[in-house]
Amino acid sequence: MASSKKSSSKPFAIGDYAQAGEIRWRIEKEPDKFKELYGDYDSKRANGIFIFIELTGEMTGVDSLVVSTSEFLLTDKDGAIYETTNNGEEGLVELDRKTLSREQLNPGVPITGWIVFDIEEDATGLILEAGDLVTDSDESVFIDLGV
Repeated sequence: MASSKKSSSKPFAIGDYAQAGEIRWRIEKEPDKFKELYGDYDSKRANGIFIFIELTGEMTGVDSLVVSTSEFLLTDKDGAIYETTNNGEEGLVELDRKTLSREQLNPGVPITGWIVFDIEEDATGLILEAGDLVTDSDESVFIDLGV
């Protein structure tokens, strides 16, 4: 996802509906943070810290789309940009949480799931950039995570 997408100038807040093209995104609560995730046979340790974001998406257009986590970026107050990580997604199973990645988004049917980032441990001022899933769309929204 290019960070040069069109967006509103002021970030949305947790709880707001944020429209990016044909997708409406919403975060209900502050994200969870974990340094290490434990599984049945091993554990996954973050390079920094895992941040888990529960996100709801709803297609407001007429076509179905598949969610790609490449449509999400996380930026901190210093301008560092983070992409989602598959390493932390394995921990979602142990926490009984569903990934948003590869989920089918149908018109008018909201889907809630989790995306995971591995970020610098003391990063603050986190802003999530969520893009439109429509091919060649240059629209995205920014949501202030409150941390």
